[in-house]
Amino acid sequence: MDTKLLTMTVVLGAGMLVTSVVHAESASELTQIAVKPEPGVGVARPQPPPWCATVKVEGSWSPGGVRRTIEAAGDDYRNVIKGAGLLCQWARDPAAAHATGQVLQLWMNYTGMTQAQAAEAIGARVDADRFAADRKALCSALQPTGSSDEEKQFADARSKLFACTDQTPLWIGGGGYADSNDDVVAYLDASVTDPGPFVRMAHLLSRSRYVFGSYDDKALLGYITDQVDHAAISTEALAKGLDAAPYKGNTYARALALESHGRVVLAIARIKAAVDAKAGKDPAWRELLIAGPQRGIAEWNKLLAQHKDAIERSTAFEQKFSTGSRSAAAGCWPALRKDFIDVLKPLPHGTEQELSRSLGHPIAGLLFSRLAQCATVDTDAAYAAKLTAVSARVTRGPRAAAHYGAIDALNAIREDKPGFTFNDRDLFLFKPRNASPFLDISRSKLDVMGWVGDGGEGVVKAVTRSGDHAVISFQSDKARVPTFECVTTNRIVMFANDGRPIYDRNCRQTGTTIIDRKPDDAKFPVAWIDNIRPGTVLKFEATRGKAPDRWGVPLTVFSDASRKTIVNWHGFGI
Repeated sequence: MDTKLLTMTVVLGAGMLVTSVVHAESASELTQIAVKPEPGVGVARPQPPPWCATVKVEGSWSPGGVRRTIEAAGDDYRNVIKGAGLLCQWARDPAAAHATGQVLQLWMNYTGMTQAQAAEAIGARVDADRFAADRKALCSALQPTGSSDEEKQFADARSKLFACTDQTPLWIGGGGYADSNDDVVAYLDASVTDPGPFVRMAHLLSRSRYVFGSYDDKALLGYITDQVDHAAISTEALAKGLDAAPYKGNTYARALALESHGRVVLAIARIKAAVDAKAGKDPAWRELLIAGPQRGIAEWNKLLAQHKDAIERSTAFEQKFSTGSRSAAAGCWPALRKDFIDVLKPLPHGTEQELSRSLGHPIAGLLFSRLAQCATVDTDAAYAAKLTAVSARVTRGPRAAAHYGAIDALNAIREDKPGFTFNDRDLFLFKPRNASPFLDISRSKLDVMGWVGDGGEGVVKAVTRSGDHAVISFQSDKARVPTFECVTTNRIVMFANDGRPIYDRNCRQTGTTIIDRKPDDAKFPVAWIDNIRPGTVLKFEATRGKAPDRWGVPLTVFSDASRKTIVNWHGFGI
């Protein structure tokens, strides 16, 4: 083949002149490019390259060199864009039309987009100067403007989706967004207002990268919570997001949004197919991945409607709390305390085990977690430390509800099929957030050691009030009390901060024993002693020393010596 070079001027769309050195050899080598459609991706058709109006081609490129550049796309996605621009040397050649179709097929395989969307995205990318300028403008506009941690997390998610923090787009290489450190889902789950499609897309892209490689049952467990966001992904939401500032009219934003959306839709389809295949073979897996989470979500939505005002108040407090300002969050205690007590009172709480399980009620657990946050700014640090140390399920929204729905389903499955096992740590889908950034025990006005276990349990003899506190003394008697034997079951209740499963315990009475119940007197704030009167049984912890310097905090208060009815828990009259 004659490889003599010719200098020529190629006239491209819109009358643009591109001067380049072109090989005299035939462009037919471009027809050797062959790209197979990936499963679930459309088939691209040949077409002339539609982006040539903005392409600048310089230097000497042979059809073989262009073919090899495009075929090297597997090593670097940027070769697709480079090759797309180089095809403009043969813009009207049928061989270039074939190669353009293959370039589009590559981009469709990467992103799951339609052919028209792929052509639009590549067209934006080959116009390098405008693409760079629009990226700079968008990334500048995406900087957080508020002070709350929620807004900062959402802004970070958008910045990573649009590759403002990493030159590699999130839909390709992760963009530095590690799903194991993805705190944005906690706010996404509990946000009062929808943060828009781009936060959700960033979250799903960080969670679903495995579907483009190999994956196993552990990876499928992510569907339990992610199905909430799968259902919210739509072309309507995408269009609405792109029609708002700062995305509207920005070619960079539109290209990356289309690519990311296509990639998410493709991932969702593959995940759903894998879930359906697993669930179709085993009803237990259907219960774990689909039915259980859906029941949890339905129950959450029902409770959300019933307790809408209380949840909105606690969420508004959390937003103030997350600004890092004590003064912004202060004054929360009266309203949040009342909301929590109003929800807990009607729930079963006759015994400590009943109360513990009721504390896992979706609304009670959420309100208590935020009340404990409030305690760190509105109450004494020693008391706040007791509240924040309480372990309870916290359902922040439908994703957490789906998670606990799956856990409850798993517990029921194992009652019927004890052999249905996997590593329980694989079900650790959420990292609990730090609820107490303001907690500093040294700020306590009480003993700086806080509650050191120097409390006790006794029948109240007298409650002597003086101002805003009361000294409680106890009867001196020996009583016969039940003894219990407790067995840890394989029923998961929740997960500890380190991912360790916490299992339910079954307790049965094994007999009785005689103990002396009389503890030393202790002083309590009046605000904590609701329903405490002579004859009630008080379990408490206290600081060191002797009354009146010895302060106590009530843990559990029973109505009488039978210990069958709880009337106060951690200072809350119920």
